[in-house]
Amino acid sequence: RTVSFGEVRELAHIFARIVDAKSHFTAEHSEGVARLARTLGELAGLSEHELELVELAGLLHDLGKLRVPDGVLDKPARLDDIEFAAVEAHSFETWQILSRVTGLREVAEIAACHHETLTGDGYPFHRSGAELSRLARLVSVADVFQALVQDRPYRRPLPSPAIVAALERMAAAGKLDAGFVALAASHVDGCRVAASG
Repeated sequence: RTVSFGEVRELAHIFARIVDAKSHFTAEHSEGVARLARTLGELAGLSEHELELVELAGLLHDLGKLRVPDGVLDKPARLDDIEFAAVEAHSFETWQILSRVTGLREVAEIAACHHETLTGDGYPFHRSGAELSRLARLVSVADVFQALVQDRPYRRPLPSPAIVAALERMAAAGKLDAGFVALAASHVDGCRVAASG
């Protein structure tokens, strides 16, 4: 039988909770990214199908972190080169897992590209510009915004003006989509609520 979106979303929520439980610093990160991605998508006028895709991608974007050692994710200091490579690999691991699941190929494409940049110096595929789908760009903004709202081992949650400033700097440097950054900035209070739950 065909599996409904609601059933897939419930399963995705379970996996998101497992991933986020690896570190108390990332508690509810994936669910926050999913909520914010859907919120930004609604503000951008995406179709219901596109909203479903970005919500699922948000829930599953860090699935590859299941292969990253807990000590690396929780390290309160700068990562060394080997540790950083382990963290970077999580995006490709997300792709490896999701691309093998029937019906999740589009979700895999969006989720795996959340650390790609418009300049092509992101990871894991080093895509740039038009090679990055609109939906992948949206999830990237949601991922960064949500991370800045959270308490992390290396910094406290940022206030909304600092989040907007950080996003705008990244957009100016070609790291994030300027249109989605502007959308988040103009609805920062609602986005913060979506990101933090």
